[in-house]
Amino acid sequence: MLRLIISFSFILVLFACNSDEEEKILPATVGDVSEILVVGEKEHWNGMVGDTLRAFFDQPYPKLPQGEGMYDLRFITPLQFVDYEKRQAHIFRLSIGDKEQNRDARITQSEDIYAKGQKIYTFYALDGRSFVPTFNELKHQILYDLEKRTIARGIDRHQTLEDLAINKKVMEKFNVDISIPKGFRVSSESENVTVLKRYRDKALRIRDLGVRSHDISDGIVIYRYNHNSDSTFTLKRQIEIRDSILGLNVVSANEAPMKVEPLRDPMLEEIDLNGVFATKMRGLWRFDSPIMGGPFVNVSFFHEENGYAIGIDGYVFSPKFDKRDFVREVEAILHSAVPVLKPKE
Repeated sequence: MLRLIISFSFILVLFACNSDEEEKILPATVGDVSEILVVGEKEHWNGMVGDTLRAFFDQPYPKLPQGEGMYDLRFITPLQFVDYEKRQAHIFRLSIGDKEQNRDARITQSEDIYAKGQKIYTFYALDGRSFVPTFNELKHQILYDLEKRTIARGIDRHQTLEDLAINKKVMEKFNVDISIPKGFRVSSESENVTVLKRYRDKALRIRDLGVRSHDISDGIVIYRYNHNSDSTFTLKRQIEIRDSILGLNVVSANEAPMKVEPLRDPMLEEIDLNGVFATKMRGLWRFDSPIMGGPFVNVSFFHEENGYAIGIDGYVFSPKFDKRDFVREVEAILHSAVPVLKPKE
């Protein structure tokens, strides 16, 4: 009987070990939201391969007041690719050189190798001359994939930090499920508009003055409006709608209305917002008194169940800092929005 119990226990241990291996729990990814870790040899990073990568990913992020690249590339050698570095969210591995595995120039992809939500691209090529055409053929698809994953990573982060009370308020009022992270507060609201604002401090090192703290603020404005024309989701009409609604509900200390910067045309694209047709507008906002401004992102869609259109606007004010990563934060909030087809009772 004792032998039977021991044998059965051994089987259970083996089963548990196999289950652990099959369901290995990976750590979360690390690293800045707009960073790509490049792992390779210095000669390739300092040559044609590195030049090609830098030229593409340093292209301007759209509709910012100052030029900032799409992604920051950070280089390390294979010997440095250990521990923390292996958990980076976006990794490019360079397999360049006269080896059999590199004769067929190609790019492979793998996910969740060292961390959950991770994407690793491996570039195989004999040299820079064979790397460049292979990369150029797929670079726009890689960028598109990185943008989707960056937004998804932001949504995941917001969902772990979401303010359940505010999310419930938005759900009940607009029938929209959205992940608003903690830190936002209801600044004002009316029957059809809710304005959320967040204020933060960030340290900035200033020459000869040391480290000083500066304010950063961002806002999320959720509103509904009538959809009564085929032109509702055109760029011209979306600018008019944003100016009319935010102009009344978001004002400066001198009561100046927020408006779209007229000297820098916004851009509009059609997107799939969690299964719903939507438009996404990017541009710059401004106050005339005092003169202030910054970037914004706006999504609008028709809420079929309730018969009206929904607009969700995210704007950023960070005069002493780069804006790209702050814009990506609010953009992820906007992309978490899902219309609820059956209003909760």
